[in-house]
Amino acid sequence: NNFQNIQMNSLQAKAPLNAFIKAEINGQVPLTLFYNIKGLWDQRNYTPPGSEMIDGMYWQKLGFCAAYEYRYFEFLQKLFYHKTCKVLTFLPEFESKTTLKYSYDKLTTSLEFSFYSGRKDFAEEFLNDAYLVNLFADYNLLENLHINLSIDNILNQDYYIYHDVYNDDFRVK
Repeated sequence: NNFQNIQMNSLQAKAPLNAFIKAEINGQVPLTLFYNIKGLWDQRNYTPPGSEMIDGMYWQKLGFCAAYEYRYFEFLQKLFYHKTCKVLTFLPEFESKTTLKYSYDKLTTSLEFSFYSGRKDFAEEFLNDAYLVNLFADYNLLENLHINLSIDNILNQDYYIYHDVYNDDFRVK
């Protein structure tokens, strides 16, 4: 938890109050459950340009993570539920990320499926759910030299990510 004293008209953003409670269960399939509450006092990232800033609000996040490894494979499932006392645009109410990772010798690849639901735009209208598929590969040539390949939005789905930034690109990086 931390607070900052910011001068008026300062470009520096205020740091949020951030409390986190986590429970880990290490069994056959390791599980993590957590509850995170944040106090936000500077919503530059969540309000439309030219609108009034929202004074003080709380953002709650409940999450579940499970991971399972077998030989060269790793399966990771993350579920998040977000709740705010005021609308934060483009923040999903429900978020799911499923990752299948393969590592062998110097090569690591992963396939990530993401689902976002319950997002609202600046008019507080619900946006369509977003389903994204991304692929990532990393090859370790030398100890400090890696080659990375990232292919985002394989399904080439149209979706808004934040602040009216429209994304419909299939991207290779």
